[in-house]
Amino acid sequence: MLSPACLLLSLVLPQVSAGAPPRYRLIELPGPDLWPSTAHDVNERRDVVGTFDPGEDAPIGTHAVLWGADGSLTDLTPGTNHWFGRARSINNAGVVVGDVATRDAAPEGGFRWRDGVFEFLPTRFQMSARHVDERGYIAGNAHSASFQFEPTIWAPDLSYQQHPAFAGADGAAEDLNGWGDLVGADMLTPTGNFWHAFDLRDGVLRDLGTLPGHTSSFAFATSVRRVTVGSSGPVLAERAVRWLADGTIEPLARLGSGGSMALDLNDHGEIVGYSTGPAGLFATLWLDGAGYALDDLVDGLAGRELVQAESINERGDIVGSFTPAAGGFLRPYLALRVDGGHPAVIGPTPALAGGTRTFELVGLTPGGVVALYLGLQPGSTALAGCGAATIEIKHPRVLYGVADVGGSARFEVPIPAVVRGKHVLAQALELGRCRRTSLSVTRLD
Repeated sequence: MLSPACLLLSLVLPQVSAGAPPRYRLIELPGPDLWPSTAHDVNERRDVVGTFDPGEDAPIGTHAVLWGADGSLTDLTPGTNHWFGRARSINNAGVVVGDVATRDAAPEGGFRWRDGVFEFLPTRFQMSARHVDERGYIAGNAHSASFQFEPTIWAPDLSYQQHPAFAGADGAAEDLNGWGDLVGADMLTPTGNFWHAFDLRDGVLRDLGTLPGHTSSFAFATSVRRVTVGSSGPVLAERAVRWLADGTIEPLARLGSGGSMALDLNDHGEIVGYSTGPAGLFATLWLDGAGYALDDLVDGLAGRELVQAESINERGDIVGSFTPAAGGFLRPYLALRVDGGHPAVIGPTPALAGGTRTFELVGLTPGGVVALYLGLQPGSTALAGCGAATIEIKHPRVLYGVADVGGSARFEVPIPAVVRGKHVLAQALELGRCRRTSLSVTRLD
C-alpha cells in the first residue's frame, strides 16, 4: 500500500518511466524583444540571472539582469554610463556576480550585487567574476602585478587571493565547489595559444589534460563529487568532456555533425551545454552516458529552437537561450522538469559556526514528510526501504519535518563554534517516495 506521502506525490507530479530522459516545460523569461537576451545561471530558488539589451541606442549597451522566481525583473546595472553588463552567477542568498564595461575611464570588470547594492570587485587592474558560491566567495580572474590574468578568489569581505597560472601565463577560474576546489583553464606558455583545464584542490594545481591528440581543454564547472565538465580539442572543433575525481577524462556522447561543449552539471549527473549540427548550435543534455537534444525533451516548444543550455541547478532546472519561431534575436528561457525534478538543500544560512543556522529544503511534495541528514564526514549510510540508495554521510544526525503548501521545509539547527573551519554535509530524503537530494557541502567560517 502507498504511504500518504507517496500517494500525494503520485497525484501531484506526472511520472517519468525508469530509463527515460526527463521532460521539461518551457518558460520564456520577459525582456525587450528588440535586442538579444540570454539567461546564464539559475539557483535552487529558481531565480535566474543573465543579460538583456534594453535597446537604448544600439544593439550593444547590454545590462546585467535578475529574473526573480516571483516574476520580478531587476536591472542590476541601471544608468547610461556602461556599454556592457552581464550577470554570470547567483547563489541561494541572492548574491549576483558578473562583468561590466563602462563608456569612459571609470572602473570596469567584475562586480558583485548584494542586497540591492552594486559594487566593483577590487583588484590591481581589470578582472572578471564568473561564479559565486553559497558562502559568498567569488571565482574569476584578475590581472597580476605583471599584467598576467590569474585565477582569483574574492572572499565575502572582498579581500582576494590570486593563484599563478602554469608557466606564469594567463589563467582564468570558472567555478568553485563546496569543498573549495577551483577549476578553470591556464595557458601553457606565455607566448602560446594552447590552454589546459586545471583544478586547484587542497592547494595543489593540477593540469587536467586533454583527450588524445587534442591541443587544448577548458573546465567550466565542477561538483561536490569532484566531477568536472568542459571541452577538449582543437579550437573551434571542441568535444564535450568530463573529468572524474581521479583526473580521468571521458568524452561525452556526440550529437550532431560538429563540436560540442559541456558548460555545467549538477550532482545528480545531469550535464548541459550545446552541440553543433548543420543548422548551428543546439542545447544539449547529457545523462547516464547518453546525449539528448533539449528540443526533443521540452513540451510547448512551439517551433522555438533552444540554442544553448548554460546552467542546471540541483533541482534539474535548466536555463539558456532560444531562437524565436518567427526569427529575430536570442531570447532567455527557464526549462522546468514536468515531474517536479529533484528536491534540494539550501544552507546552512549563514555559513557560520557558533549559533543557530537555517537549512531549507525546496522542491518537496506539499505535505510530504522529509528527513534531513547532517554530518561532518562523507561516507555511506543505508536507507531502509529505499533499495540500494544511501545517504552519503558517515554517522549522520537525522531531523524530521513536513513540507508546507509551497513544497518547502525549514530546520533551525544549532552549530557549535568548535566545528569552525570544517565542512558540514547535508542531504535529505522525502520519506515514502525515496526522492533524495544531492549532497550539499559547505565550509563553516
